[in-house]
Amino acid sequence: MAKLLVVSPVDLGPELGKTVLWRPSVERFSAADADAAVEMARRTGPSLIVVDGFDPGGAAALVGRLRQDSLTRPSAIAVLSRSPSLADEESFRRAGANVVFAGMVHPQLWDARLEELLNVPRRLEARIPVRLATWSRATPEAAPLEGLTLNISVHGILLETPARLEVGSKIDLSFTLPGQRHELRVLGQVVREAGLVDGRWQSGVKFLILRGDARERIAAFIESSVRIPGQPAIPEGEAELPERAQWEIELRASEARKAAILDTALDAVITMDAEGRIVEFNRAAEEMFGCDRAAVTGRTVADTIMLDSLRERHHRGLARYLSTGEATVLGRRVEMSGRRADGSEFPVELAITTVQLDRRRLFTAYLRDITARKQAEDALRKSEERFRAVVENSSDGICLLSGQGTVLYTSPSSSRLLGWRPEEREGRNVLEFVHPDDAERFSAFFAHCLHSAAAPLTIEVRARHRDGGWRLMELVAANHLAEPAVSAVVIN
Repeated sequence: MAKLLVVSPVDLGPELGKTVLWRPSVERFSAADADAAVEMARRTGPSLIVVDGFDPGGAAALVGRLRQDSLTRPSAIAVLSRSPSLADEESFRRAGANVVFAGMVHPQLWDARLEELLNVPRRLEARIPVRLATWSRATPEAAPLEGLTLNISVHGILLETPARLEVGSKIDLSFTLPGQRHELRVLGQVVREAGLVDGRWQSGVKFLILRGDARERIAAFIESSVRIPGQPAIPEGEAELPERAQWEIELRASEARKAAILDTALDAVITMDAEGRIVEFNRAAEEMFGCDRAAVTGRTVADTIMLDSLRERHHRGLARYLSTGEATVLGRRVEMSGRRADGSEFPVELAITTVQLDRRRLFTAYLRDITARKQAEDALRKSEERFRAVVENSSDGICLLSGQGTVLYTSPSSSRLLGWRPEEREGRNVLEFVHPDDAERFSAFFAHCLHSAAAPLTIEVRARHRDGGWRLMELVAANHLAEPAVSAVVIN
């Protein structure tokens, strides 16, 4: 059964009661202050801790205490904040929060992420020797390496190796858990590069296939090694790594933050490194480009989703930015074409941001498929062209008026009838060209036309000629204000 600890000076039941946190299968505990929260978390070992009702500094301090305590460290932590600043959110995450929910409780948006946090598998800090063989498309033979786990769960490991592992690469892992005799064999994939620490590379490895009873053995090892008061956290002979623990907390918070954003984003979100290799590819991107995240992770953007005609410009722009800092597309929206897995092209709107993480530069692109918008714009343009062609070739004088009676356009034939050049009438109110004795009647007619989207209306009025005289004219008016291609009252 999943366990939930709600830490708040006020009752959150009315708000959280509509979420998955209040289902019968979740065992709930509560605490009103920080000290009580730490004590309750140590005693109950909750799957998820929800923090709310504290000032930003107090919330960050509580999260930090929970992360520093070896008994409470494994729990996932969510901070609720009604209107956090960016600095507040960053302070929560730096302290170790897995996710920050801003604004009012929204079950439809939150439940998927809360469900995931309730079921985060336990992770144990442990140094376990690992033999691994990496495989690449270019090299058919395995290259054996020796590595060391920094932590382990049933989903994957944080792995330390003397050589760098390429993101996206598949690796065979062989290791023996402390206190056991049987070697476990696992197929994994490098899903993130954590950086270079003390001359050794750290990588996040996701388990793809656990052979035999490997999953059950790992789960049993973790459960039996979780510290309870008065007992060591890991088997005898295994040393804790406080410096690694803090790093792992920060990494977990960062990855959870990205996962929360990526999994709920409506737009495609793609992150690449300084070499142009894809390190993040969210669900919307999978749907947009028609390819799985696992298939593109570790491959370059140019080779997977970019048109051949744009590759050279992409490479030049990336190289220029990395060497000079000069950017042409960062921080602004641009339109370009993308390539789906089936080779088809489609228009996208693109915005790119960049961030420096330690010695690593990352670029994140937010993409939106604008096929429907482009089709609508094209249809509107063609409709406008057809309308203009009809108007300009009509023998009748045609005038377009705004809803306020401003002359927007006059046709060439209208100029021949009344002598006014288009620029002499456009931008002026139509009543300036109506005989004073007919103005009131025309105003009522025009008002009636604005409220009628049915059949055209007819009126006879005297119109001013450029020579100063008046011409009696029969006008037919039709309201097309609601039609994007016209957006005017048409009078002829």
